[in-house]
Amino acid sequence: MTRVHILEKSVAERIAAGEVVERPVSIVKELVENSLDAAASRISVELQGGGSTLIRVTDDGHGMSEADLRLAVQRFATSKIRQWEDLEALVTLGFRGEALPSIAAVARVEIQTCEPDAEHGTELRVEGSENLRVAPVAGVPGTRITVRDLFYNTPARRKFLRSPAAETAQVADLVGRLAAAWPEVHFRLTSNGKELFSFPAGLPTAERLSRLWKVPSDRLVPIQGQEEGLLVDGLVALPPESRSTRTAQIFLMNGRVIRSNALSQALLEGFSPLLERGRFPVGLVRLTVDPSQVDVNVHPTKLEVRFARPRPIFSVLFRAVANALETRGADPVQPRHLERSLDDGAWEQTGAGEGSSSRRSLPPPRPSLSPPPTQAVLDFLRPLQEKGSEASERVARNDRVGESSPPRFIPLAQLYDTFLVGLVDGDLWIIDQHTAHERVNYERLGHLAP
Repeated sequence: MTRVHILEKSVAERIAAGEVVERPVSIVKELVENSLDAAASRISVELQGGGSTLIRVTDDGHGMSEADLRLAVQRFATSKIRQWEDLEALVTLGFRGEALPSIAAVARVEIQTCEPDAEHGTELRVEGSENLRVAPVAGVPGTRITVRDLFYNTPARRKFLRSPAAETAQVADLVGRLAAAWPEVHFRLTSNGKELFSFPAGLPTAERLSRLWKVPSDRLVPIQGQEEGLLVDGLVALPPESRSTRTAQIFLMNGRVIRSNALSQALLEGFSPLLERGRFPVGLVRLTVDPSQVDVNVHPTKLEVRFARPRPIFSVLFRAVANALETRGADPVQPRHLERSLDDGAWEQTGAGEGSSSRRSLPPPRPSLSPPPTQAVLDFLRPLQEKGSEASERVARNDRVGESSPPRFIPLAQLYDTFLVGLVDGDLWIIDQHTAHERVNYERLGHLAP
């Protein structure tokens, strides 16, 4: 008896489905992309229980005939390509022929579809990859796909689903990205009977992004750049709208929502030095690329792509963002992070030109919007003669090694709650508060040493 054997069809299909169907958002992505490929102008997504109980996607696309519907649930059946070379001119979002059979392998699926000129539609029910019923039904042009009881036959995978609220949030994020990418399509999302959002067809991308990210539309700046065989356009928010994560970034390649750390980095570089460390820009970037110059067949989810010539893409994106922000006149540093940290009772306010009439004066400090530096740092930066006996002792020690007393530090501003900016003998100094505080602690420990 051999130890190697061929897996049963049902087992193999459930394993293969894991590459396409990870959670409810994976199903919604595949079904909505199919609707877009079907030239739908209205797409409705309904959820119950975060998608684990029910997912329903309804569109008004061109629908399918009964013969096409029977084939659509078979693995590797697709209307998008016919031969390998077609991938080099791919203009559709789907092409692998795996979505519907993968979904049907781990859920109970019902499909109702009708072509525009057909006398009636067709309904197909499939469960565990087995067709249970195919029958004619009355219907309007388009397709409605209902997915129930996700992972009912793979309980080990069902227990890895997150809470309904978390799964719903992921679906809302995805549908929102697709809605921003396709402004000519009406998108509607409901959860447990409650409408989460609805974007009418024709609503501009800027308005959709404004609603999704709570950013005023007049704070969104258009970007555009091009090179031979490449066009980059989109919208980016001004630096003050930045976020602490990269979640408010959308990248599109020929209408497809993709993930790309390299594109995200190019976007960030375009904002440099307008954002401090730890902040990330907000925006939508749309790439129009020659299909022959990109490989979309990297992963079954089709979220990752590989560019044949990545350098020009990143370069054009960087220049487009930088030029747009420069034209708009974005401030070099976010105003809310360029803050004056002066204590009127302890810090002297002096003109920037003091001590050096030949130097240009700096603008007056901004009003304080955050607490001043710690007292230890302030003490460390004050002239030593103001520190009493401790200061005298340190001056004496400096004199013994041939050093003079440190010059007076005139504070001007605080950057990012981290750096102190000030003048010393007319020169501009930038001091790291954290490092200064460590030096203070070092000096204090030094006094305790025998």
